This record gives sequence, C-alpha cells and structure tokens, in this order.
Amino acid sequence: MSEHTLHTFKECFVYKIPPLKNESGHRANDWDVNKWLWSGRLRMAAKGNELTIYLEDSETGLLFAACPVREPGTGPTSVETVTDSSRYYVLRIEDGKGHHQYIGMGFRERPDAYDFSATLADHWKGVRREREAAEISEQIANDASAGPQLDLKLKEGQMLNIHIGEKTRNRTIHRRPSGELAPADALRALAPPPPPPLASPPQVGAAPAPASSASGAPAGALPPALAKLASDEYGDFEAADSDGGRGAGGASDAGGADAAGGADATPG
Repeated sequence: MSEHTLHTFKECFVYKIPPLKNESGHRANDWDVNKWLWSGRLRMAAKGNELTIYLEDSETGLLFAACPVREPGTGPTSVETVTDSSRYYVLRIEDGKGHHQYIGMGFRERPDAYDFSATLADHWKGVRREREAAEISEQIANDASAGPQLDLKLKEGQMLNIHIGEKTRNRTIHRRPSGELAPADALRALAPPPPPPLASPPQVGAAPAPASSASGAPAGALPPALAKLASDEYGDFEAADSDGGRGAGGASDAGGADAAGGADATPG
C-alpha cells in the first residue's frame, strides 16, 4: 500500500519546550516563540489507517523529524494543543528506534492551524467509517451463511405465471387469453335465440289455387256421377224419399248423397 499526502504547509516553526509543569497542559507563553529551533515545511501523509507528520526542509526535502500519529484513545497522545493559543501544538516525535521526544510546533497564520486540525479530524473520521462499514459487511455475511438458503429454482413441471398489463391514461387494459369471449360477446352467447319470423296472414277473399289430383282433375272436384246429383238440388232426394229409401236405385242414391255430403265436408 502506497503512502499519499493529505496536506502540505509551506511554513512551520519548531521549538524546544520545557518539561510539563502540571497536569493542566502545555502553555505557549512558557516558550520563547520568537526563538524557534527550526523552520521548514510540514507534510501530512497517510498509508491505510496510519498517519504521519513529516517535518522537512523547504528546499531539499531533507527529513528533520517524523511524528507517527496514533489514533486517539489507543496510546500516548501524538498531537496535543496548548492551553493558551490556537496556533501552537506539542508533537511526540520518534526516531524509529524506540526513542521519542516532545517538541513545540506552531504556525504563523491561524488558517494554517485550522487546516492542520481539520486534516487530523477528517482522517480519523474516515478510518472509523471504513471500520464500521467493514463490520456491517461482515455481520451481513455471517447472517447469510447462518440462515437457510432459499431455493428459487423451478421444480419439474412447475410453471411460472406472468401477468402483463398495459396502462393507458386512467385505466389498465389486461390482455385476454386466446379463445376467451369478451364480456359483451359472453352475454350475447347466453341470450336465447330470436323467435322465428311470423308467417304472413292470409289475404281475405283470396281463394287458394286449386291443386291437381293424380287423375288430372282439380283437387276437391266431385266425381261425374255425384256432380250430376249435386246439380239437381232437390229432385233426386224427393225421388229417393218416395221410394222409401229402398231398392237398388235408392241405395245407390243414398250412397251418392252420403258420398256427396262427405265430399262437401271440407273446410271452407
């Protein structure tokens, strides 16, 4: 993992400070701020969660001192503010061989001091966020491995039904499966068939056309013998009455009358 620079200050001042007098903290008024021990640039660089303050020569970049900054609450304080000024700090520098020393450091301008404090705070805030995100991811992974695995595969013979709708303005149109009747068509299919058309009423005074019989005579026509009797309205009947209805002629006339009567009994 490579180291990247967070912020660089072109000018800072380093002081030799007296031992701490009491537990209240360091005071810049106890230093001779007009007599600094060294001046140069200050560079803040990060490598992963590690943060280091480098005091370097402004022209050559030669390292004067390094202050590894520990996360607050994890060990000795690496950077401490003084109690009587916002532009001065106390740094715990190390030589990499287990030796350390406290020195004073200050800026000429207050904005530089503000940026220095903000860079420190932003770095450790980012470290905490990454740590919390890693813990959440680990917890999710553990819960997923401990819980039952869902089988979302379709079983053999199982079908997946998908309903597709199209929205037009304020209503939804659902596609109808092939062969299914529309509501109006279904109602017409259930309705009874219409009644057959009525036959035209017979015209008054119109006589039906006579039909021909098998013998060529019109249907309903009397045989010649009966037609002769029918032409004589009463004569033959009186002759039959005088004979008393007896004899071959009478029997023949009676039978003719019966036949005539039967022939006339057709609906008019």
